[in-house]
Amino acid sequence: MKLSCHSTRSTGMGVVLPSRNIISAGRSTVRVPAQTLEAVTEGGQPVTTANGVLSAHVAGDVATIEVGAGTYEFVTTGLNRAKAMARVQHVAGRLDRTSTLRDLLANDTAKTALIQQLGPAFLQAPELERVMDMPLVQVAGFVPRLLTPETLDAIEAALHAAV
Repeated sequence: MKLSCHSTRSTGMGVVLPSRNIISAGRSTVRVPAQTLEAVTEGGQPVTTANGVLSAHVAGDVATIEVGAGTYEFVTTGLNRAKAMARVQHVAGRLDRTSTLRDLLANDTAKTALIQQLGPAFLQAPELERVMDMPLVQVAGFVPRLLTPETLDAIEAALHAAV
């Protein structure tokens, strides 16, 4: 059976289950991000009352929906921008551990976070100019005792809290 997904809008996920490709027992499982079933609709109807939906339940942050063969359009409000971007390595304009030291120091909030975690002496180190265009996570390779994984986490948490 072929399952195709397409984005329907920023919070939507369209799922097409072709009716000509009946799967064993005529069922398929669809999973969408959601903390409650109320956050999910199919074809504009609540998922619990939508045609073709055989069962639905939520475990953790995922709604698991059993459907028969057919065409479905699920929309969930369970995926917001913060959740969608949480595992993205780096996005232009967003400061994090993959940002260059130069970009971090050009931002007052990021500079403050660096000073709080590393101390003001870090900014006065003569070697600093050599690593200005490196991502902070790469700079950590040169000073692993100073830029520990825990320190990088704390810096990134301060950057995300400021957004």
